[in-house]
Amino acid sequence: MPTKLAHHYCPTLLEVAPNIMAIIDIGVLVLLALAPTPNLLLLPEMRTALLVTVIFLVLVREQRLGQWLHLAALRAIVVSHIARFVVLAVLVLALGPLTANAVGFPVLSVVFWLLSGFCSGLILRLLLVSLVQLCERRGHLTDRAIIIGAPHDTKRLMQRLRDLEPVTIRVLNLFAPDAIDEVIQFGKKNHLDWIFVARPAQEIDGEEAWLERLKSLSAPIALLPMDDDIEPISVDNLDLDGFTPIAKKFGQERFGYVVTPNADHLVRFAEDPSYRKIYAAADYVLLDSRFIALWQRLVGSSLLRVCPGSDLTAQLFSEVIRSEDRIVLIGGTTDQATYLRGRYGLRDVRQHIPPMGFIRDMAALEECLEFIETYSPFRFCLLAVGAPQQEIVAAKLKERGKSQGLALCIGASINFITKTEARAPLWMQRIGAEWAYRLCRNPKRLANRYLVRGPRVFSALRRHPLVVKP
Repeated sequence: MPTKLAHHYCPTLLEVAPNIMAIIDIGVLVLLALAPTPNLLLLPEMRTALLVTVIFLVLVREQRLGQWLHLAALRAIVVSHIARFVVLAVLVLALGPLTANAVGFPVLSVVFWLLSGFCSGLILRLLLVSLVQLCERRGHLTDRAIIIGAPHDTKRLMQRLRDLEPVTIRVLNLFAPDAIDEVIQFGKKNHLDWIFVARPAQEIDGEEAWLERLKSLSAPIALLPMDDDIEPISVDNLDLDGFTPIAKKFGQERFGYVVTPNADHLVRFAEDPSYRKIYAAADYVLLDSRFIALWQRLVGSSLLRVCPGSDLTAQLFSEVIRSEDRIVLIGGTTDQATYLRGRYGLRDVRQHIPPMGFIRDMAALEECLEFIETYSPFRFCLLAVGAPQQEIVAAKLKERGKSQGLALCIGASINFITKTEARAPLWMQRIGAEWAYRLCRNPKRLANRYLVRGPRVFSALRRHPLVVKP
């Protein structure tokens, strides 16, 4: 099967498999109705069963038919098939009195329908799965490609390909522009469906002759100029339930820090090169904004999970942090620290409240860093001094290499936990409108952030698209 046909028709076959299953079911019942059994077609119950089956199987189809054959999927198919039979039997018995009584109902025939329908559907499923596996083994469902270009460009292009087409494009190798002989030798030994050329910043000497040699491999060549202004933001595609176990197991033997980008952070990422270095050094980058996630889905980009920093902080206190764990809190108020000790029974909370603008005061910044390092190792260090102060502190802690434990840049999360500041209603959080709630509550402080800086996030995303870490 040619590659293009496999790409189009194999997924389609798996999608229409439930319809094929329904047709098989109906066909079996029609054969039963036409079988040379005395008066079977004249039985009102049989006519009712046939009518209900036709209607029911059009509405309820076996959606799991296209899955791979493994024990869990097989169990789900059996349960689903039996459930359909039970519903069918109930409908037939309920409609029976409207046409005639249920005496003489062809039980054996319907049981035969149940077994034959299941077996035929299972055989169909096996055939479809075998077809897809055969196409995969022969490479018809995967385009095999190589990338040629400067190291920075090839890695960026490979990341984009993985983000856009994580399954159907397989990158076999990366080559530098001056390794044309290696490319030719590799292409002769391996079947290639694509040759991607990520142009380096400088022009390639002898480009026309270079491309002519590539044409000898008989594979399509895609010239993809890489815009130096475009630098993707790699995020960990984890939600709250996905990251909580990671935070729980992180331990105190090493240091790492977590950043939680929202729209304002993404604007800062686009405008401040030093902020990009901080994100590049972060151990975990968790998307904090449901609005950004919805926008990504709307424009057809990758589907990203959301792990709001406020929800994460609350879950760490309620489910992960033990009373004897050492917690270092940077920022907040003394009343908030007291509240946390009392509510969660914490016995080892160390708090430092740096002065306003401390990030520009070398002495104040050094005092903050030394405070954290003094109480290391810690279970968690909660940096609640706002962006970009908290991210700068986290990056400097990692650079100095004296701290052990997990640091989280949590912004205003402590305000929500201690009820100093109210969160938006749950329905507004789910639709990504929490920013609007906060703006209405405090327009003087947040108007510039949400109404002036906020719209710049769309241009920031064009130059710095969000991609999932490989």
